[in-house]
Amino acid sequence: MSLSMGKTIKKLRKERNFTQEELAEQLNVTFQAISKWENETGMPDISQIVPLASVFGVSTDMLFGTAGTNDNEEAKKILDDAYYSFDVNSKESLKRRYNILQDGLKRYPNNVGLLVNCLETGLAVALPGNNYYDESCGHEIYQECERMANITINYPKNVNINDILRVHMIMVLLNNAYGNTDKAREHAEHFPSRSDMTRNAMEAYISHSEKNYAHEAEYSRTNTNFHLESLAYAMMQTANAYKHMQCNDYALEIYNRVKQLLELFPNDQHFSTPTVYTEWGQLNDLIAELERVEWRTLDK
Repeated sequence: MSLSMGKTIKKLRKERNFTQEELAEQLNVTFQAISKWENETGMPDISQIVPLASVFGVSTDMLFGTAGTNDNEEAKKILDDAYYSFDVNSKESLKRRYNILQDGLKRYPNNVGLLVNCLETGLAVALPGNNYYDESCGHEIYQECERMANITINYPKNVNINDILRVHMIMVLLNNAYGNTDKAREHAEHFPSRSDMTRNAMEAYISHSEKNYAHEAEYSRTNTNFHLESLAYAMMQTANAYKHMQCNDYALEIYNRVKQLLELFPNDQHFSTPTVYTEWGQLNDLIAELERVEWRTLDK
């Protein structure tokens, strides 16, 4: 037997560890209104149904007690439509993809695939300096991304750790870009601070205990590639900081060290060299740019 809407709201609120006050704050209503809904002495206004479903990470059908058995196929169709609507050379097509995903989330607000893809698309449109950045709607989409991120992070069912970390990363980038560094740091705190805390490191450890050394080598190679890319990225960011401090000689030295590091791991049967792309440009382009700066300095 399906629950009434009031009992469903109460059940979902408790499952997500929300107090009535916390739920009320997210919906911009009073906690007395939440109490009335749960006690069935009042009902949410129709305008509250989609926001309520979004906060809980469920479909609106679930609130009404008419949830179907599976929305995955329909959500996949929405993702396909959004994917095929995108033209890499058109900023407008990316906004069209975002709108398709947003429309999909109105029907399936808890669908992880729709949420993560919408966040990825929102990042591209809302991040200043990005090729697809749209100043006319960037800030609004940034705020919408914060809401979607909260749903994804607080509704961990069927959300894998890589998706969770990617959502945190998106919000670090967006909050930082819009000057909300405190919020950016809150998201940054969810990342591991130890280099050995990776899935591949754990799988290699387990494989060794099983005496499956071929799997141990495979996981260890993958782990090495992961750390190689991470080290290269960190060095690039260090060089970028020097570049912005106008310490161009230091920046150029580090960029060249990154290049030397990557040359130690050529593509072969053991390792794959990561292609280092960052927010600041391709490695060889950055080196060439700073070498030109050095020549201009010498000319003076």
